[in-house]
Amino acid sequence: MHPTVAKVLDQVKSYLEKYENDWHLDRYQFLNILHEKTKLKRIYCLIIATLLAFLFVTCVFGIHFVSNCFAFVPIYASFKALRTPEKEDDELWLSYWVICGSLSLLESCLEFALSWHPSYYFFKILFLIWCYHPQQKGSLVLYRRVMTPLFDFIERRVETKLE
Repeated sequence: MHPTVAKVLDQVKSYLEKYENDWHLDRYQFLNILHEKTKLKRIYCLIIATLLAFLFVTCVFGIHFVSNCFAFVPIYASFKALRTPEKEDDELWLSYWVICGSLSLLESCLEFALSWHPSYYFFKILFLIWCYHPQQKGSLVLYRRVMTPLFDFIERRVETKLE
């Protein structure tokens, strides 16, 4: 095995062991039963159970439903932002919803083509997470670099037509 790969796998293994201890997974009877029957660590049992649950929900409801479930974090964060006096969190979540609404509009125009791409919803989920991730704040980046210039241009064109 390549030394870099071995190093990465060792880091992943140490993170997983840390989470198994930090999350006290031995408190959960379901994981204890899986651990006893399979001899796998509880963290691996949790990962497998999570993946199986994800697969089940995806098969029953579809990946479109799963991608829409990722909106819960922004919905809840927007709800909380509306209750704070700070403007920064309002700007973050309003910019997220501008990006999300624009994506939805684009999706409705290109739905047929996008539905044929097998990885579309996977990439959509990654994109949405990037948009609302607290360190990345992708929605602010897109809002400032793409949407603001675009809507400034549209606004100027509309106002000159109205004059």
